[in-house]
Amino acid sequence: MFSAICNAGEVSETGLEPCYPCPLGSYQPEFGQTFCLKCSPGMVTNTTGSSNINNCYEEPTVQELEVKADINLHTLFILIDIMFGLGIK
Repeated sequence: MFSAICNAGEVSETGLEPCYPCPLGSYQPEFGQTFCLKCSPGMVTNTTGSSNINNCYEEPTVQELEVKADINLHTLFILIDIMFGLGIK
């Protein structure tokens, strides 16, 4: 019986099934591979199973994440105000 070759973004000990997705911060563009390639230092991926180096992006700083969280929270309050007319500003 034949085992299927691992897809791009997946690896195994033999390059054949069963295959596992590359972890966060890595990728594998080729089929049938036994290891994932790490993104450059300071770069991450946002999902497992990445198959392209272009999926690596600069890891946001804590300050950038805090700003995004503040913006999202403010947007949530605006939406609640619109939906329920609570007068939140």
